[in-house]
Amino acid sequence: MESTTCRICGRLLTNSKSVERGIGPVCWARLRREKLGSARALDKKGGPVPMHPLETEREVNG
Repeated sequence: MESTTCRICGRLLTNSKSVERGIGPVCWARLRREKLGSARALDKKGGPVPMHPLETEREVNG
């Protein structure tokens, strides 16, 4: 079932993509930055870089 509020912050979701995802654009962008930062840190250390299918910025911002 699709949520009409963000599962992270509880804000009302109005964008259809955000409703489908269950996470609003602000929280989604923050999660993407955190994942990217973790991947970059691992790459600098020579560790394995986890691959995640992330949406493009255009898809995130609707």
